Amino acid sequence: MTTTTTAKSFFEEGDKPTEAEFGAVIDMIGGRTAIVASVTAMQSMTTAQIADFGSFYLEGYASAGDGGEGIMTYFASAAVSANGGTVFAIGSAATGRIIRQTNVITPQMFGAKGDGATDDSTAFFSAITAAYTAGVRLFIPYTSAGYAWASVVLIPTLSGPLTITGENNVKIKFTGSAGTNGFMLRIGNAVSTDLSGHPVHFENFLLDGDNKISAGLRLQNHSASMAAANIDNADLDSVQFKNFLMAVGNTNAATGCVITGGFERVTIDNCLAKQIDRATGAGTTGVVGCIGIAVSHNGINAYAKNTVARNTIIDTITNNETTGTGDDADCDGFVVFGPDPSTNGNKPVGHTVVFDKITCRDCKGRGIKTQLNFTTAINCQFYHDLEQGITNQHDIDAQQGSLTSLGNVFFINEKSGGGTTMGTAYSCIAATNQGIATAGNNESGGVIVSNNTVICSVPVSVDDAVPFFITIASSVDAEPFRSLKFTDNTLLGSRFQRFAKVDLGTDESDLIIRGNTCGLSTSLLQIDTIGNFSEVNMVISENVQTGSTLRALIEDATGFQPHISGHSNRGFKANRTASLVSNEASEVFRPLQIGGQDRAGGGTFSVQSAFVVDDASNTFAKAATSGRCRLVSTGGELSTVDFSYDGNSLSDRDAGFATDVEFGSSSGTVNQNTDGKLNIWLDTGTNEVNIKNRLASTFQFTLFIYSSD
Repeated sequence: MTTTTTAKSFFEEGDKPTEAEFGAVIDMIGGRTAIVASVTAMQSMTTAQIADFGSFYLEGYASAGDGGEGIMTYFASAAVSANGGTVFAIGSAATGRIIRQTNVITPQMFGAKGDGATDDSTAFFSAITAAYTAGVRLFIPYTSAGYAWASVVLIPTLSGPLTITGENNVKIKFTGSAGTNGFMLRIGNAVSTDLSGHPVHFENFLLDGDNKISAGLRLQNHSASMAAANIDNADLDSVQFKNFLMAVGNTNAATGCVITGGFERVTIDNCLAKQIDRATGAGTTGVVGCIGIAVSHNGINAYAKNTVARNTIIDTITNNETTGTGDDADCDGFVVFGPDPSTNGNKPVGHTVVFDKITCRDCKGRGIKTQLNFTTAINCQFYHDLEQGITNQHDIDAQQGSLTSLGNVFFINEKSGGGTTMGTAYSCIAATNQGIATAGNNESGGVIVSNNTVICSVPVSVDDAVPFFITIASSVDAEPFRSLKFTDNTLLGSRFQRFAKVDLGTDESDLIIRGNTCGLSTSLLQIDTIGNFSEVNMVISENVQTGSTLRALIEDATGFQPHISGHSNRGFKANRTASLVSNEASEVFRPLQIGGQDRAGGGTFSVQSAFVVDDASNTFAKAATSGRCRLVSTGGELSTVDFSYDGNSLSDRDAGFATDVEFGSSSGTVNQNTDGKLNIWLDTGTNEVNIKNRLASTFQFTLFIYSSD
């Protein structure tokens, strides 16, 4: 041991002072400095030697230059707990500590090798604990071999903020036993021991499970309430999670990252979750599948208020179990869950998530799955090789509240050898309104799907085309969505059966389908009936079918009685079994309405280039010009009739039809109501033709709306 004022070391990463600079530090401390080769040598010094020199330069943790070097200073009255890296006790004395002079901590200060083989998990545990205790950053220097962890690292609780920064996405690889069930790194362990409301920020490192352990990172904050003192932010920036594998038969999910509990904001930026899987072999039916990245909750007092995910890639979330594959649909890329409205008096909780430029590739179940009040997906990309026979495959699946999908791109193909039937298992976008109380307590939100693009390469040889672009549903405990708007979307390819399948209800709702370009094989819209839609306002216009002409805009519309408007839809036709809109006279009839406001009295509809037919007819001829309607019946009682209007008059082209059709005109919004007739009149206030069914017969009248050319 010698005294000197020269040294070669660093105070912070990448900062190696010159000898002169180091000498100035020694002068500033005041006293002589010893150069010590290792922690073992330093701890062998006597109390008298330590007191005599005061400060020490440590050349390395185990040997010179191994990354554990630094300036150590003796404080005779200090009594803080020793940790083996930044604070050292002198024998068993209650006071007197050697304390490392640094404002950044590295695992090497606690003996980490970073050689890719030596188990560094204990050193990381100590380094993380020291970092949040001192309120300083943990820096992980880059090594070409990376760091090996033979054991999981569990930090039960935090007493201060925790920041971990890696250098150049440095790798930490799990080298423990294959089949390990747990998280490589877990911060927070139980209700009474967790993040305790402290912020967490991680960046620039890779957790690699090496297919030996089931999960990567878990951050857990069991907040007692969502009060500001109990929650803070969790931020991940350029953190990667790769190669996590759940052993055969285990009922837990293989996961890249889970953030759960109470947070003001969760931000996930420039991250990656890749190759999250369940092992090949006999599985267990009904277990949870695999998840790339999840943000979850612990009830109404512990959830993320706002989640933002940007520029993040989710790649290959799958399930290789050979039996018990009921969890295939739960192999999801990005999952964000909040508490159910039932825990909040059946009212929306008010949590949100924004996905911006997320890429999901080869997620066996869903790309994005949420259970939140508001979900927004913008400029994301989805690559999905569909597997036939798996239910609930979606790229975006919003399972609780409102959804906005803008400018996303969906690339769809069929996985080879996937089976023989696809059924109704897939849609690019799915939204379900659930848990929101009825009885008018809350507005039920809406769905906006606009300017999205689908590139569908499912081959013609597949038995079934892709079922839907959009599916909208409502659970039995919730009101349907109040507003649905699907505009300016483009579906390239001709392998979609239908553009949308929609649940609507009897309360006031709005559905707009406008300006979409599609290659469909069955219809534009399939109705999944809840009620008769008597208070639904529907606009279907300017949609273009690029493939062969379809039989219908709308199908499965028995008892369907909304207020509907439509024009300039290209490439659609209809027959009586697949019609635009139908109304059964045997039910309480609420006629269709366009432009009018007479809902309570049954409503009206105004038409351009349309047909009204009964259910006995199978042939239709398109009206030739704008402003013309054709009534067609082959049922024996009614004859074919054309009528037109030129501002204030209607002309009956077939006098024999007058016994069953009442022509007339009205002013303002006054309706014509002649019992036993199909009433047709011109509303001089709006200059629109209106039709109302007052026939006391079993005729089912159907409205078909075509383009106005």
